[in-house]
Amino acid sequence: MPMRCVVLVVAIFACSVGGVRAQSPASANSHWIFLVDKNPGDGRSPVAEPGWVTPAAEARRAARGISFDPAFDAPVSPAYLDSLRALGVGPRVVSRWLNAVSASLTAEQR
Repeated sequence: MPMRCVVLVVAIFACSVGGVRAQSPASANSHWIFLVDKNPGDGRSPVAEPGWVTPAAEARRAARGISFDPAFDAPVSPAYLDSLRALGVGPRVVSRWLNAVSASLTAEQR
């Protein structure tokens, strides 16, 4: 077998084996929790805060004709995050654009 074929077979095997991984317990129980709105529960709508969107992002949006929308760009409500923590849910990733939280959940929390 020519050396070039041997190298190709070894490379294909290495790529296929590298892609097979066992899930860690944390990733096996990881779930996205999508929140209904960004309202903290006190009836107020999200207020545009400086720094939510960087000047570079504002320039890209302006070039594409996309306006700033506080209801979309506001971060996830801290009141919702506090409620999740009170239930024993530890947020791993918080996405303001999805208005969602990724967290590892136990069987009882699901």
